[in-house]
Amino acid sequence: MGSASSPSTDPTPIHVVDAQAAAAACNRFGFDLYARATVRDANLALSPLSAAAALAMAAAGARGETLAQMSRVLHVDGLTDAQSAFAALLVSEEPGAVDEIAGMLREAGADQFPELAVADRVWVQKDRRYRADFLTVLRDQYRASLGQVDFIRAAEAARAEINGWVTEQTRGRITELLAQGDVVASTRIVLTNAVYFKSKWQYPFVPGATHEEKFRTPIGAKPARMMRQVSFFRHAHLDDVQLVELPYMGDRISMIVVLPDLANGLDDAERQIGRSYDRWLAALTMREVNLWLPPWTTRKTLALADLLNAMGMPLAFKPGPSGADFSGMSDQDAFYISAVIQQVFVDSNETGTEAAAATAVVMGMAVSESYPLPPRPVVFHADHPFLYIIRDRQTGAVLFLGRVVDPG
Repeated sequence: MGSASSPSTDPTPIHVVDAQAAAAACNRFGFDLYARATVRDANLALSPLSAAAALAMAAAGARGETLAQMSRVLHVDGLTDAQSAFAALLVSEEPGAVDEIAGMLREAGADQFPELAVADRVWVQKDRRYRADFLTVLRDQYRASLGQVDFIRAAEAARAEINGWVTEQTRGRITELLAQGDVVASTRIVLTNAVYFKSKWQYPFVPGATHEEKFRTPIGAKPARMMRQVSFFRHAHLDDVQLVELPYMGDRISMIVVLPDLANGLDDAERQIGRSYDRWLAALTMREVNLWLPPWTTRKTLALADLLNAMGMPLAFKPGPSGADFSGMSDQDAFYISAVIQQVFVDSNETGTEAAAATAVVMGMAVSESYPLPPRPVVFHADHPFLYIIRDRQTGAVLFLGRVVDPG
């Protein structure tokens, strides 16, 4: 798994003092993670925002070199000072939450406004002591609610409760974030983040204009439904790729589609995107675009521990006295990260896009081996593999990042 052997983005850490800087760090982390998660000739979807949020919450209890490694992987020059900025980024990613007019319209049955929700929750082993300052950061800055469960005697019941919360937060799109065996008797903390987005396109495709075309996959051309329209969009053509920005209703959230010039150019585009993303966005200008785009649905489960280890934070996953230092969580137990799991759902069609992601950071305790450890219109015909990015244009945060190799 993974096509990158070195960081695909600028390794210089970012001094994170506000939501925009947090978004920039989150994006760099996301592009690095994407480079390692990509499997050749397969669709992929992940949420940089959700993964970074869950790890940042875990880092609130990290100390020493464990914290330093997590900071470097998240492209931050110091996570302790950046916690409030990361938390502010999550709060800012809820435009509907403070828009009373949009809320009233939705209650009245109107659905033209985008829905974007971000939620955090932490589950802890009941009857154990946790540092008050750690829980205070999660409660006051991340607005993470606290659940107390019994991992020791009822791990399956705890897993069901966590999965139930994720199901509710993702409107039923992610129902089993934690599989059997992800939560065991040695689990002590599970930190979760959920992101849900649903919106109509600002300029929807007419369903009657959708026709079957040939989509050139890595193993040959195959029939695929292709949505079509000719409209004005922000567009750029440079570095052997084309970009088109498709705004959602309200104009705050948009999708960037990155189409390589060559049918086999996806690998090349992926190698460039981490370092070129900001420059590519700056090149976008309004053009009339003859647009083809296939509808697609992607579901993906990613076990991130090995990827994060390889990205430069191995200590966090190492139990024992010479391993992880999460002493900021508890002065009673020694914790380490036993698993980082993300699930993502993306459905994009003529009407708009629905996307959901959830990430869990599972904290285990080092125990005895008796416990198991777990001019003319430009032509943009997306008839071959392409990338897509769903971003918040206000903060710059990449909410979802993926590729379509086979639209199905």
